[in-house]
Amino acid sequence: MDDIFIVLDNGDYQRLIFNNQELREKETTHLEEFRGYMKSNSLVLPAGYDDANMVLLRFLQGLKWDHKKTYDDIVRHSSFLNEIRDYDLSPIWPVLKTGIMYGYKRDVSMRPIIVINVRRILDSKVTVRDLL
Repeated sequence: MDDIFIVLDNGDYQRLIFNNQELREKETTHLEEFRGYMKSNSLVLPAGYDDANMVLLRFLQGLKWDHKKTYDDIVRHSSFLNEIRDYDLSPIWPVLKTGIMYGYKRDVSMRPIIVINVRRILDSKVTVRDLL
């Protein structure tokens, strides 16, 4: 259980792992209340936020269960994803293929770990300008 939740100073808990995990009563209640807020305000979430991946719960928890902030942030997030969806990676793909930089798991606080292999930068013909 320690890897799924952390206990806060006030005795409350915060979920760290969301996908394929059983929800606690408090979390289910917050989700139901948010869905009621959406219905009473005739709001609709973009596709993919209220599903088994629990993205909605992540937003709710991160925004301290504030319904308006959660809805607004999800709409902004969806808009951002739509803007970058067609982003052309071809200019930086050769650099990524060199293995100079890559993602590696997550730390204990669930932050992504990005590894930059400085030796490969020094040994390769890639310049700092190529990386920017």
